[in-house]
Amino acid sequence: MSRMLKGFTSMIITCAATEVKILQEFRDYRLIPHQWGRAIVKLYYLISPPIADLIRNSEHGKMLVKAFVLRPVVRFVKGKHPNSYPRKKKEEGLT
Repeated sequence: MSRMLKGFTSMIITCAATEVKILQEFRDYRLIPHQWGRAIVKLYYLISPPIADLIRNSEHGKMLVKAFVLRPVVRFVKGKHPNSYPRKKKEEGLT
C-alpha cells in the first residue's frame, strides 16, 4: 500500500462513514473538475500522510483532528451544498 493511501486511510478512519462519503463526493464532484480544486487535493495528499503518521497511535491526536479539522470541513461542505451530500444512488445513475 502506498504511503499516500496509508495516510489517507488513517485520516478517514477517524470519521464516520457518512462524513467520509461527503468528503469523497465533494472532492470528486466539486474539487477535481477544477484546476484549483485539483491543487487543493494534491496539497491534501501531500500533507495527510505525515499527519496520519503522527496521529496513528494517538487516540487523543485522532480526536483533535476529527474535532478541529475533519468535522469543520464536513460542516463547511454541507453548509455550502446542504442537499447535495451524500448523493443518492439514483443521482449517480446506479439504480
